Order: sequence, then C-alpha cells, then structure tokens
Amino acid sequence: MKIEGCRIITTRRENLVRFYTKIIGLKLVEEIAEDEEYIYRLIGETSAMRIYRLADDSGTYLEIVASAKVNIRPARGLLDTGINHLVIAVDNIEEVYNRLSNEGSKIMRAITEDRYHNKIIYCADPDGNIIQLIERFKEKKQQTKKIKTTAESEKSSVVKKKPLTIKSIIGNK
Repeated sequence: MKIEGCRIITTRRENLVRFYTKIIGLKLVEEIAEDEEYIYRLIGETSAMRIYRLADDSGTYLEIVASAKVNIRPARGLLDTGINHLVIAVDNIEEVYNRLSNEGSKIMRAITEDRYHNKIIYCADPDGNIIQLIERFKEKKQQTKKIKTTAESEKSSVVKKKPLTIKSIIGNK
C-alpha cells in the first residue's frame, strides 16, 4: 500500500501553487480543467474545477483544486481533530526556512530537532493549512561489530552433557 497524494481545495489557487512550487519546491506537473458534468458524475456536486497537480521526485502528488463553490472553514490548530497537517520532506530545511521567512509566511514553530535528530518546522500555507517540513537525519555509516545477545552468550557457554544412563551411573561391573 502507498499513499499517492493529497488534495487541497482553495479559492486562492495562485497563492497556493506559488507557495508549494517556489517556496517548498514541488513541481507543477499537470493542469486540468474539469467541467461540472464530469465533477457531478465523480462526487455528486456541481462545480467546475481547475486542478493543479504538483509532485515530488517520487511521483507523490499534491493537488491544488480551485473551485468557485467551496465551503470555507476557519484555520485549524495543531491539536484539532481530523487530518491535522501535511508532512513534506525537504533536503535542506535551512534554505526552505529562509524562503518562508523572506516571503513572510506564517511560521508556527521555527527549526527544531526531534528525538530522532530530524530537523522540523511547522508553518502554514496561504490558506492556513498546517505544514510540517522535515529534513531527515542522515546517519554517518559506521562499521559495527556484532554484539552477542544474552541468549546467544548463554547458549554458547552451556556445556552439552551426555544423557544419564544406568550404565553411566553404575559403571561397568
């Protein structure tokens, strides 16, 4: 199983497409105009949509969908129920942080390090959707020698004994 993508519905497509391509670094790979009839057949709602498909190098995508008919809801917080935030892995978090700062983006939590030594930022896109950016910790390759577990040590130190027999107890008489 693999998650292939995510969709954000917006009334401000230009702002979101620019944010995710210019600041975050996704690539615009497809732009699709869908008519009302087709959308109604798919989801049971009548609304023409313009879909901007952005993708990373692996093909995982984020769709920015512009529609005149949307339900606007208030921005969410990090402890709200439901789908809470989108996580995007980046190669250089400092560069992305600088772009966010230079653009005046809302940074909810500056660069911090989690217990696994990953660097993370929480920010919001222009629509207020929460984004976690993460630069994964790259561990240096070290030569490791195998350490015996307790069970392996006990196993190797056990002396195998011959089973007891009447002959071994009484001896040769």
